[in-house]
Amino acid sequence: MPEALGDDDVRDERASAPEGRFFDLRPGITDPVIFVITRQQIEAEDLESSLEFLRSLVPTDNPQRIWSQKERLSLVISGYDTDPRELFEIPEVRRYLRSIDEYWPFWLFFLNQVDESIKVVAACLASTVEVAPGLAHIDPVGLQRFMERAFSAVNFIFDSCGFPESENEALLMGVAQLFSNSLVDPTRDGYQ
Repeated sequence: MPEALGDDDVRDERASAPEGRFFDLRPGITDPVIFVITRQQIEAEDLESSLEFLRSLVPTDNPQRIWSQKERLSLVISGYDTDPRELFEIPEVRRYLRSIDEYWPFWLFFLNQVDESIKVVAACLASTVEVAPGLAHIDPVGLQRFMERAFSAVNFIFDSCGFPESENEALLMGVAQLFSNSLVDPTRDGYQ
């Protein structure tokens, strides 16, 4: 049985880490901002409470604040735990997120890339159907429309605030990789 590491062992291991090699834990992990949309808000079509919070993330006079919120947001939609449908199968959830998107398309800049938030929004905004438990088909045209609108919003933030283009490219490549990593071959991966 392996021995447990003591505090000195952990310090020694950290000290021997290669110079200049680090893991980006992302603010979404180290300091997340949880954005909760409740079933009550959705059923009451209360967009303003959600939009008020989301708009506070984009103060046009404070680029430093905008940057500090980059990739920190986790979306939680509560109140549907006993509903057997996926969130993208619930018409009122889709309508609510689409309505938010009309006024606030900045999802990809603020949502983190470590949980399912981006995929939930994309699945709700594009036409998506569940083809097997845990396996969904997002309409490629709908996904492309979502991505184009969302990438344009990211570009707007970067251009307006003068943020580095290299960071923009890294963010967008991360989103593309997120979707690429989610692709499965139904026949090869055991879905039937």
